Amino acid sequence: MEIRRYCDKDIDLDLISMVDMMLLILIFFILTSSFLPLYNIEVNLPVVKEGTSSLPSRPLIITLTRQGEIYLEGKKLQGEDIAARLFLKFGEQWKKKELLLKVDKDARSEDLLRLIDSLRRDGATKINVLSLQSP
Repeated sequence: MEIRRYCDKDIDLDLISMVDMMLLILIFFILTSSFLPLYNIEVNLPVVKEGTSSLPSRPLIITLTRQGEIYLEGKKLQGEDIAARLFLKFGEQWKKKELLLKVDKDARSEDLLRLIDSLRRDGATKINVLSLQSP
């Protein structure tokens, strides 16, 4: 008995009718499905009475070196002189400004804490500390 392993007939798959059926099924599901209704969310927006700048203010930069020297935007200061200089330059508004302390990595922590305490005691509220590598 001889077994045929190969089929001599050419088999044609009709993909067009399958694509037509898939499109009909897709259209059926789209038409019969129900979507969730959109709900409005009530938001109470704040009212601005005065025009203010939306850009953040530039922070005041205070540098502390490893020798304990303090610089305000590049000018050398004494430890107790910082609040007075800030007051002369900005008035009472300096307390609301953001302060950026650039501290040398090798600076003594005692100097840094003394500087932060001095600024806090004089009324500074926003103090950020940035550590710098030694040159």
